[in-house]
Amino acid sequence: MNLLKGITKHSVKIALLIFVLLYLTVFLSRTMFVIIPPGSAGVLFKTMSDKPLHEKTFTAGLHVLKPWNQMLIYKVINQKKSIKVQAMTKNGLSVKLQISIIFTPDYDRLPELVRKLGPDYDDMLDPVVESSVREIIGKYEPEALYTTAVVSVQHEILEECRRELHELPINIVEIVVEHLELPKSINQSIETKLRVQQEVLTYEYQLIKTEKEALRRKVEAEGIREFQKIVKSNLNESMLLFYKIKAIADLSHSENAKVVVIDGAANELPVMINAGK
Repeated sequence: MNLLKGITKHSVKIALLIFVLLYLTVFLSRTMFVIIPPGSAGVLFKTMSDKPLHEKTFTAGLHVLKPWNQMLIYKVINQKKSIKVQAMTKNGLSVKLQISIIFTPDYDRLPELVRKLGPDYDDMLDPVVESSVREIIGKYEPEALYTTAVVSVQHEILEECRRELHELPINIVEIVVEHLELPKSINQSIETKLRVQQEVLTYEYQLIKTEKEALRRKVEAEGIREFQKIVKSNLNESMLLFYKIKAIADLSHSENAKVVVIDGAANELPVMINAGK
């Protein structure tokens, strides 16, 4: 009886130990086994170290950690962020812009990025882009912004942002002006100006078209007059007889013309009667 009781107690201890081990395995596996998804990279945070951030950037895949450490995961693909900016043009008018920023962290300097700027590093982009937008927009007149200068503005803002961020591990890939809002009075003035310019261009085109048509008719008339002059100077009875004979020969070979009536006069043309089926 005592032996049976001892075996039972021993079995309970073993079962309890197995349960604890299973629980610890499941619990610790959440922190020990980390999967970094594609398009992301990791920075190892070592809790018990004097230098908590590991200097290495960890690639996508499965990583095994000590249970007291932590993997900080960041996207390293292109990301998009939109901000709204109000800026002054060269002549002091206020314009509103919506800017899209395409950016990505520097993969090789990701630990430095985490150490200097923390998890919300993209907040650093807002003041830099706003300042760059105001700097560049101040060089342009509203009319230029409305028509042809948007591509140049985007490029200049991009270059200015890169210059401002050159020491930080953030790469700005592209700047896109998604929306540009000018004062209503300026919009109306520019639209009126463009409409007048279009009407002038249309009128000039019609003038050019009319002049070319008149020139074409003149050349055509001169050509006809010259042709008639040449024909008249070379036309005689012998030539008329030649063409008459040639016409009779052509008609005689026609499958559809069966009767040809020829007048006796030398200056009369032949008459064809179609007697075909």
